[in-house]
Amino acid sequence: VGYNRLSGYCSSGAPIGDYSGHRYTSNWSGVAVTLTHPLGDALAVNNLGDGSPEGVQIYYSDSTAWNNVKPKYYDSISTGRYWGVFMANGTNPSFDVTYSYQGHPQAKTGSNGTMNRLLRRANSADTIWVNSGAKLNLIVPNLFLGCREKYRGEYTLGFRKDSTRNRPGSGKALHFSHPTHVS
Repeated sequence: VGYNRLSGYCSSGAPIGDYSGHRYTSNWSGVAVTLTHPLGDALAVNNLGDGSPEGVQIYYSDSTAWNNVKPKYYDSISTGRYWGVFMANGTNPSFDVTYSYQGHPQAKTGSNGTMNRLLRRANSADTIWVNSGAKLNLIVPNLFLGCREKYRGEYTLGFRKDSTRNRPGSGKALHFSHPTHVS
């Protein structure tokens, strides 16, 4: 089915994927919901109790996301799959996201692992993916977004070279070469 302005179809933003998991409960204490792709990568949501949601849906689509435009300064974006989370009802419900990317065929490994980024958007009607700000863990390997996402979101892998390796805050040691530097 083709999609263009004359086709009569439009993107809805509905939280729909090829595969999904869910949890509906009134007691969110210690609850985490994880959906794992057959190749091994997985999306997990936890810290679900704030806002008293009735439930959570987590899904992925094994295809290129609609409106799959990479952010400025990014080298590429995943064309293999994207993930989504939807909180049912509640008062401003929130959640944390952990994306374990090992097994994703496009994920960078080894010394290129620092290129992996978790991109986000509110839903499939959004035309632009943005950097989520997720923390990269090369040991595990995963990306953690602990800034308490609200209601819903969609996530995919993006890839960007770290061209400023020695900037403050990058996790690298600073080097001062000025001869009059005082410790």
